[in-house]
Amino acid sequence: MKLKPNNPALIERRTVNIRFSNFSEGTPLKSVEHNGKVGKGKKIIRMSRWKGMPMFSLTLEERQTCPSSCFHWDDCYGNTMFYANRQSVKDITLRIFNQLVELEKKYPKGFVIRLHILGDFFSYEYVKFWEECLETFPMLTVFGYSARIGKDNDEDIFEALKDLRYKYLDRWFVRFSTNKTGRGKLIYAADENFKGKGFGCPEMTGMTESCLTCMACLTTKKTVIFPTH
Repeated sequence: MKLKPNNPALIERRTVNIRFSNFSEGTPLKSVEHNGKVGKGKKIIRMSRWKGMPMFSLTLEERQTCPSSCFHWDDCYGNTMFYANRQSVKDITLRIFNQLVELEKKYPKGFVIRLHILGDFFSYEYVKFWEECLETFPMLTVFGYSARIGKDNDEDIFEALKDLRYKYLDRWFVRFSTNKTGRGKLIYAADENFKGKGFGCPEMTGMTESCLTCMACLTTKKTVIFPTH
């Protein structure tokens, strides 16, 4: 669903589903078994070196935490996610950290976090928080996507995300959402207009059951291509 330019959600930088959303200040990391794309009723990874590990996800509020240069600023799939459990950013880092303490105890062989089902890295400090988490919790692996590519006065966030990728090549797999071909250590996620080398998201093209049975975004440097939502 694409919003018109005068839609209040665009002007006010917020979700269009504010009446229906379950804004939570409780446990922020949710099992992916309840997500129709990532888990589809299951939570244990079945592929690659993360096989046997559980996966959790974090959902923030779209647009409030995102740059307006995002591919999907006006047609974000959050527009139709009426009842998503969007997390308030109030005390979000403290709440995540406390939950990670428990997850590390419960899953000593490792666990994976998907950032972000909705939303993005909303500040430089928030990126540095995730760096602290990687340092503190050695069994943590993170993957996801970010539209923070230095176009919205967010060069500090962009550079911090790059630095994190360089520092944790085997545990930090956040792809930049821009139409570029993967090169070196940086990895990308493109839209359907991308003409370079890449591969279509296997889950969205029906090649695999879910993210749990794929993990391609963590195992290849090739650019992943997503069709319009």
